Amino acid sequence: MDSEFDVVVGTRRRIRRSAPSYTRRYDHVDPMGAWALADESSEPVSDDVLSVIPTDPLWQPDRPAGDRTAALVADLIDDDEVDIDVSWHEAITVVDCGENLERIGCPHCGGSIDTAWWGDLLETHVADGFTTLAAKVPCCGADSSLDGLDFDWPCGFARFEIAVWNPGRGSFTDEELVRLANALGHPVRQVRAHI
Repeated sequence: MDSEFDVVVGTRRRIRRSAPSYTRRYDHVDPMGAWALADESSEPVSDDVLSVIPTDPLWQPDRPAGDRTAALVADLIDDDEVDIDVSWHEAITVVDCGENLERIGCPHCGGSIDTAWWGDLLETHVADGFTTLAAKVPCCGADSSLDGLDFDWPCGFARFEIAVWNPGRGSFTDEELVRLANALGHPVRQVRAHI
């Protein structure tokens, strides 16, 4: 594609299939997943983000595999105006479903986990990520892994993410996820966020 270009910032790459009409810049995420705009004079914008992450939160692809998978994502989205962020993280990062989150269930007692606990956890780790996913759940006090919690809508944890902003389509199909996993060289899952 002759109109495609990359913007490289640290370990994050934004792939644009055409020149952007605007650039999103966010300062931080609040505990429930809503993003605060860096320019406070701007009106808040509602966005949908469709992310593809490896099933293993610690796994990262090499650059060619990540680029190959991002190119396949762009082909599957088939929208020349969409923004796609490709990120390699030093630490495990939460891939939150934002306002889509309805409930968090405990895999040990089956009880509901207070979303305020989740929000506090995200606020604590938003800047530096997670060194471990081990946690004591507040409902029953059991030791658990954060990636084992029952999120209704799915959330995830990853050191690699391909995020499609406002994809203009539903989630990837099972067949598309298999194609993405083959391109990446590792099984993948998706997270759909509304922020």
